[in-house]
Amino acid sequence: MYILGLTGGISSGKSEASKIFSEFGYTVIETDKIAHEMYLKGTDIYEAVINFFGKNILKKNSEIDRSKLGAIVFYDKKKLSFLQNLIWPEIIKIIEDKIYISKKNRERIFVIESHLIFESGIKNLMNEIWTIESSEQLQMERLVDYRGLSLDYAKQIISVQNDSLFRKKKSDKVIENTNELFMFRNKIIKLINKLENKLNSE
Repeated sequence: MYILGLTGGISSGKSEASKIFSEFGYTVIETDKIAHEMYLKGTDIYEAVINFFGKNILKKNSEIDRSKLGAIVFYDKKKLSFLQNLIWPEIIKIIEDKIYISKKNRERIFVIESHLIFESGIKNLMNEIWTIESSEQLQMERLVDYRGLSLDYAKQIISVQNDSLFRKKKSDKVIENTNELFMFRNKIIKLINKLENKLNSE
């Protein structure tokens, strides 16, 4: 089985690329979604997060408010490190279990989407890594228009996350995502077809 990593900055187009792989019938794992489930009330991660950060990060329904939690760790590297060291070993275990199942099912391509492919240690699971790149201007527009963030907060997030040169150097392919969705989709579809042809010829 061929394991492909998809990464990129916030609002760069990773999720759209993942969606296309899903349309082709391939298993796609999004680490953000795994982490979201870990934060749910009743899990061990939930209890550990509450014990460390306090109950002020909870919503009225006692679930963790991820926006509040994100705002805290955004400005505090020690707290961010605690959170990452808490959840990433568990995320990796879940991914490994899903890979095992997909291999048993004789799947050809397995996709992992994550912003932190290089920082988390999961890159060692992958045969190839694609980076989705988009201009900072487009990223800001998407964060403001689709996620409702303020322009200043969007700029701050992008300035922290946008290590574009680092990702480009570490990745096997770099795919530019402009504001034309159909062009981006065509790029991804062509690359998937090329990958399928390569695997079929081996």
